Amino acid sequence: MSEPVEEPTHQTYMWVVAHPDDLEFSSAGTVARFAKEGKRIVLIQVTSGDRGTQDRTFTPEVLSAAREEEEHEAARRLGIAEVVYLREPDGAVVADLALRERITKMIRTHRPDVIVTHDPFRPYALHPDHRAVGTATHDA
Repeated sequence: MSEPVEEPTHQTYMWVVAHPDDLEFSSAGTVARFAKEGKRIVLIQVTSGDRGTQDRTFTPEVLSAAREEEEHEAARRLGIAEVVYLREPDGAVVADLALRERITKMIRTHRPDVIVTHDPFRPYALHPDHRAVGTATHDA
């Protein structure tokens, strides 16, 4: 006879993603469920998505402000407790010591029980920023 499985007691979850909308495309349902269950969700947004358009009428400053505003609204609707922007350059994220230190600081500040990020070992399926963020988070 098998023993009952104990439910995990994780209370704080941290998502570390490269761009605004990465969390929404990958895990919005999971985040909403965890938030509804009373879990604390922290989102670390490595870039502000300042190069995420082909519309040349948007300057990087205007686009990043719009993307951050959209991300805050999405976070509010999903029940995310806090969104932190590291504002690394969109399309040019490097998994260097400086980024690892910034992510480590976020981990030490928020003390998550679980960290979710991009899988850096799926090189054919990922944007270079996703690989860099996944690698830096894994190393942090």
